[in-house]
Amino acid sequence: MTTVHRVPGIDGPGYADYLTSKGGEARRGDYYLRRGGHARENPGTWHGRGAEQIVLSSTVRRDDLLRIWERRDPATGQLLVTRGSTGDHVAGVDVTFSAPKSVSVLWALADRNTRTAVEAAHEQAMLAALQHIEDHVPLEDHVPLARRRTSDDEVVHEHVAGIIASRFGTTPPG
Repeated sequence: MTTVHRVPGIDGPGYADYLTSKGGEARRGDYYLRRGGHARENPGTWHGRGAEQIVLSSTVRRDDLLRIWERRDPATGQLLVTRGSTGDHVAGVDVTFSAPKSVSVLWALADRNTRTAVEAAHEQAMLAALQHIEDHVPLEDHVPLARRRTSDDEVVHEHVAGIIASRFGTTPPG
């Protein structure tokens, strides 16, 4: 199952803290903790042709994530995309890929080898979905992946060269 929601620009800093596990234990979601509530590292990874173009190849850092959400190059601070006429912007889109309940139950009741196989299958499915979005969504029915609002309050749809995605928490708690 996939759920999608917008991350408004104003929510960016708090959401970046949550994703990168900054700001203390109270900021983490339960799925970022190990059994018994102990902290677990939650390194994110960069994905997509857009990330490759601006050389985002290491672990996701909070500051880099915020710069991307501000539409800036993390290395230079250069503005890559201008905001719409209102000045408001969507920092990002949170897409959560969740396995069906039956897969979660299988994982919960399985031995270590089966759990590892289920985790690998989930990871591959998520990567395939991201690749499909990047390769096909802007092309199907000629619907571009990005849009912006002009100073005349007109919505302009635009094609993009690739996506910049940060991936977090792709395996179940262990």
